[in-house]
Amino acid sequence: MILAAGRGTRLRPLTDTVPKPMIPFAGTPLLEHIVNLLGQHGFDELYINLHHLPDAICDYFGDGSQWDVDITYSIERELLGTAGAVRALARHFDEPFLVYYGDNLRSEEHTSEL
Repeated sequence: MILAAGRGTRLRPLTDTVPKPMIPFAGTPLLEHIVNLLGQHGFDELYINLHHLPDAICDYFGDGSQWDVDITYSIERELLGTAGAVRALARHFDEPFLVYYGDNLRSEEHTSEL
């Protein structure tokens, strides 16, 4: 599960029109780096919670097939926090799962523990 619902208030005015996970990093949205990273490590079913400007993320990633993953979105009308976001999707998690923040990126040299 990728947590991507926050408003990104500390990055205003950038996040007034772009969700924080979609801010470019090295010319590519941060969230795309994360989707690629998770896909490379065998995570092929991704769940992303959204709140602030959700269409920007849904329109960009669609169903995830371009990245060889399956993406399901959980739109939060009100922010639920980390535990609430996971609880909202609990029915999908019948085995161990990873919760990854949509505004954090790790370098390849530090991903062996994924």
